[in-house]
Amino acid sequence: MLISSTLSRTPSSGFVAHGTAKAAIAAFAKYLAQELGPKNIVTNVIAPGLVLTDLTKDQPAEVHEAVRKFTPLQRVAKPEDVAGAVLSLVADWNVFVNGAYIPVNGGIDMN
Repeated sequence: MLISSTLSRTPSSGFVAHGTAKAAIAAFAKYLAQELGPKNIVTNVIAPGLVLTDLTKDQPAEVHEAVRKFTPLQRVAKPEDVAGAVLSLVADWNVFVNGAYIPVNGGIDMN
């Protein structure tokens, strides 16, 4: 299981290094899924959007409001939202999910 970011597929001004690094993680996961699959090892990517954490809590309110406004679920993610996605992939019932890129962003990248 690897953690990326939706910035790996949806660029945002000021995040060139972050987005590029996270895009590399997503590509790396595909290679791992292909290489390790025959050994019954799965590799998937969770790609959160903006998540309310200690790191993001001091961002301008306008940033959070803009993300909320364009997110179909009408809110910014909480850490529990990301944890739920991770738990669903590491559970024993998902042993056939391999090479997946799973955005955890309330659907904002549909816009």
